[in-house]
Amino acid sequence: MASSRTQGTTGHHQTDDFRPISGAGDFTADVFGSLHRAEQLRWARACLWALARAEGRRTPHGLARTLDLPPAAARGLHQFVNVSPWDWRPVRARLAERVAGHARPYAWTVEELAVPKAGPHSVGVHTWPDPDTGRTVSGQRALGLFLVAPDEAFAVDWQLVLGGAWAWDRGLRHRARVPHAEGTRPDGPPLLDLAARAPARTGPAGLPWVLDLTRCAQVAGVLDGLARQGAAVLAEVPAELEVALEGVPGRAATAGAGALTERLLARRPYPAVRFHPGTVRPPGAARAYRLLGRAAPDGRGPARQWLTDLPDRSLDRVVPLLRARARSAAALAVLRERYGLLDFAGRSFPGWHHHMTLVSAAHARHRLAGDAGVGR
Repeated sequence: MASSRTQGTTGHHQTDDFRPISGAGDFTADVFGSLHRAEQLRWARACLWALARAEGRRTPHGLARTLDLPPAAARGLHQFVNVSPWDWRPVRARLAERVAGHARPYAWTVEELAVPKAGPHSVGVHTWPDPDTGRTVSGQRALGLFLVAPDEAFAVDWQLVLGGAWAWDRGLRHRARVPHAEGTRPDGPPLLDLAARAPARTGPAGLPWVLDLTRCAQVAGVLDGLARQGAAVLAEVPAELEVALEGVPGRAATAGAGALTERLLARRPYPAVRFHPGTVRPPGAARAYRLLGRAAPDGRGPARQWLTDLPDRSLDRVVPLLRARARSAAALAVLRERYGLLDFAGRSFPGWHHHMTLVSAAHARHRLAGDAGVGR
């Protein structure tokens, strides 16, 4: 295939090409087809190529070095990521469609991302208590939406959580170009925002949502919101979550989900994964759910529990879904370690979303196109 070179704004060109992988079609032209200017598409192609190959931090200067461009060309990359007004939403929509069409996804998952940062000016930086350590941490918080396929998970959308002064300080928001409609929300609603955007962007309908709600303060609110959107869910919940028992005569009216799971798995003989015979309802939830318990693999750690409204209660179908979040967590680690997910050095809201979109697309391009040279 003939080599095509991308012209930089300084008059120099890149020393490697960005041609489509044979048989894969031009991924960048497809996914970034909503970019109306040819120069923007060239920069997108350059960014995807460099994000997968760069060593060290994926800043504009680092990407320019990888592309063998002069240092002045970093200004063009900075302009494209931080200043150029291209809309990331149709790009992510097409990215999700591309993933759905090629990777055979079987579940949605959501991963939380914390980016340590100091200083009040980078968009979204605020402090919050770490529920694991009790310490106060400072940085950006985000939620990533993943499509999980048998061999890989792909990030297809992101939600930046705007807390602290970013909820009300008009000066901060104006300087970072935060849209007026973007406000601060607790953990639950941003996840629902991701869910609301998901059905319109992908081919597969009815994919279950496999979630970790063990640290969520609004379990019932999240479950009700997903139910209103018609989404089936398999959600891990904390052991201390009180649930009302339904459909099991003679049992206590309420119990902790963890205590129910322990009693459920204490029966002999028992499988490592088991459904409770009745249904349970979290406090304030509009509907009841089945409780699924799973024993610790080593037999010594605490059991885990999920609430689900999946129509099929066959363990052969449900148990594989329990591995979905492990796949998305692994993909998140790859995005951080090999594609520069945490390396955004700008301060603006659009720039942050541009960076996250480019990183997600670079990872998907590599995995879907089978580009054996990427990352080496």
